[in-house]
Amino acid sequence: MLTPVDLSISDPSNVLITGVDPRRSEHGGRPTVVVAARIVNQGPTSITDLSVTLSINGQDVAETVVTIPPMESRTARLGPVAQPSTIARATVHIGDDLLAPDNTFHLALSNRPALSLLLIEARGAPNDGSRYLRDALAIADDPAFEVTRARRHSVRPADVAAASVVVLHDSPFPGGPAGEAIIEHVAGGGGLWIILGGRSPVGSWPEAAAGLMPGRWRSTVDRLDRQGVSLAGIDYHHPAFRIFSGPDDGNVAGPRFFRYRPIVLADSGEAVARYTDGGVALAGLGYGAGRVLLWGSPFDNLWSNLPVQPVFLPFVHQVAQYLSGGQTIDGWRQAGQVVHLRDILVEMGIDSDTLEQEVIVEGPSRWRREVDVRASNPFVTLAEAGFYSVYPLGRERASYPVAVNVNRAESDLAPLDIEAFVAAVTVPDTSAASASATGSMTVTPADRERRQGIWWFLLLGVLALLVVESLWSNRFAQAHPAPAGQRPAGNE
Repeated sequence: MLTPVDLSISDPSNVLITGVDPRRSEHGGRPTVVVAARIVNQGPTSITDLSVTLSINGQDVAETVVTIPPMESRTARLGPVAQPSTIARATVHIGDDLLAPDNTFHLALSNRPALSLLLIEARGAPNDGSRYLRDALAIADDPAFEVTRARRHSVRPADVAAASVVVLHDSPFPGGPAGEAIIEHVAGGGGLWIILGGRSPVGSWPEAAAGLMPGRWRSTVDRLDRQGVSLAGIDYHHPAFRIFSGPDDGNVAGPRFFRYRPIVLADSGEAVARYTDGGVALAGLGYGAGRVLLWGSPFDNLWSNLPVQPVFLPFVHQVAQYLSGGQTIDGWRQAGQVVHLRDILVEMGIDSDTLEQEVIVEGPSRWRREVDVRASNPFVTLAEAGFYSVYPLGRERASYPVAVNVNRAESDLAPLDIEAFVAAVTVPDTSAASASATGSMTVTPADRERRQGIWWFLLLGVLALLVVESLWSNRFAQAHPAPAGQRPAGNE
């Protein structure tokens, strides 16, 4: 038997920070950052002049107040403040209440400047053909991307030289000096993303650029007859898809692809993802010091529905960051998640394959652990809220912060429905119902005798019929005697 005990409080009011959003800009010619904190009032009364404070590396740098009506949310704007010169530990804090852990929000504030991206489109391509890609890049923040658009015939070598990443969206390869500049750009450490479509003839690539291609592509394949194909054979260790490796990190295999350009891998190319029909969806290779990715369909919401799926934004951001030569992890993570130390070392600019010493991980409560990143699974579980510090042994000044926050889903103090909870965790008691059903089916001796009496009457009725039939047969035989010389049947 389960006995519920009500431990809820009479006033389940709670105010919490549900998230922060840093926005970078310039103020007086200097880079600045504004932090917008989303604050929710879960109580039945209004919160007036709530103090909200932003601290960076332990020093308070901005403060404001907000008033939040009951059961509503407000955004507190903190700043602008000077952008830190290195990655910093930023914390937003509000006044204490009954549930203090959700009154603080930690964030690793990146100092990464905006990255430039050159988007090249074919002559005659519709103006909105790359709209989904441009919109996705426009809202990237860590790092931000400055997108420059150009038609293939008007690309200048100076445009290529100023870009961190060059994107060919459904466009032939530029010829002349611009094409030569792209080859030099990738060889020197830049990134190239080739996005195929109907305006991507393979013959447009000069022989000098053949080494840039992870593969050759063929004529368009339609998969409308099977309602499209989806991604399969995904390499979740690749930076383009690593963000989706967790069970709750988004279903990148969900979007449907109705048309694509089949890719035949080159000897130096590798398949990063395939379609469910076996075709290569994403191929990559390294060229010189740079990186190249080849994608089989444009982002126009006609060849696939990927551009309107939730995974599109993080996918585009991850690919652009990877091709730019840098890779950022989340500005913050949730307590209980697992972090891959190699990801952090990449962000720190350290090659884990050449690192000879162990990596030190320090927790918010000042515990310390040595991890060998050359092991097959150099993971660390983030069990506490606060800032973790990661650095190679002997290089403590180069520590990298990993911000961790508690799960905000646990911040609702409203009491549960006790009856519903008890019904959900217990097995219903059917003994009373069974006894009632059994009792209703019990046969008493009087009932049994009454039922047997009915059978006696039936038997008497059958005997009476037999007597009547015998008497009638005898009288009939006497009234109709057999003719002379004829013996009754059966007498031999």
